[in-house]
Amino acid sequence: MNETHRADYLRVLAETGMTHDRVRAITENTANQVEMPVGFSNLSVGPSEIDGLGVFSDRAIAIGEVIGPARIDGMRTLLGRYVNHSPAPNAEYFLDGENLAAVAIRPIAAHEEVLYDYRIGAALWGAKIDQAEVQKTLAARHATSMTAEAEASIRSRLAALQSEIATLPNQITEWRLEHVFAKGVYIRTLRMQAGDLIVGKIHRHAHFNILQSGTVTVFSKDGLETLTGPHPTVSSAGVKRAVFCHTDAVWTTVHDNPTDETDLAKIEAYVIAPDYESLPYQAQQIEGVPL
Repeated sequence: MNETHRADYLRVLAETGMTHDRVRAITENTANQVEMPVGFSNLSVGPSEIDGLGVFSDRAIAIGEVIGPARIDGMRTLLGRYVNHSPAPNAEYFLDGENLAAVAIRPIAAHEEVLYDYRIGAALWGAKIDQAEVQKTLAARHATSMTAEAEASIRSRLAALQSEIATLPNQITEWRLEHVFAKGVYIRTLRMQAGDLIVGKIHRHAHFNILQSGTVTVFSKDGLETLTGPHPTVSSAGVKRAVFCHTDAVWTTVHDNPTDETDLAKIEAYVIAPDYESLPYQAQQIEGVPL
């Protein structure tokens, strides 16, 4: 196995409490396997440079395109059995009731291997995450610094998730937001409900986050973390995250407001960046490489 992928794969095992033998047993179980449906014949199984066998696309796949079903009525297709782990994946899995589909989160070239982050699969199936092990993973990443490829991949995954959520009903409305103004400070509170899945915006500046109550799982460039309030943190400039609410939750952000502005449109223009290119140069950088 590629050393980078192996190291991160071992971290996934530690975080989820799984063993390699258990993962292998799941992979090699053919009792719950089903053929790919008609229309997805462009996928094939072959030797992987990462580990064992992998799934490859016989044609180019565009970002946001459905690669194929991974699970149908409890049965796994080759996308549910042979896809290898990567800390910089090109695919994400989305639940549709009890079914699971793989979607491209960046362009996939013809004959490229389809890869996804096993952490996301573990979260989808409700695996208990060992937060002490997650902190070890985060510490190791901060010590070695994330590669440009990995962080760019996380940014594209969040963008793809945000696009997918935008097509769903039951969008969060303004009445669940509360705004408070104090001298030099803007405070924004979001009241979330159990089952909510939210992708936040890109913030221009470092700011305080306070999970006042509830339990949520957060996905960002720092990995996957499950937090229970009260839990205060500091976000650096340029951070974007996805939040899944296990319970009702209250999340507050505290932002600098040097002009004591009260017009929300003007405050958002100051606090929120429409894209990464609009950030200050330092916040755009990934390991010294501006995007």
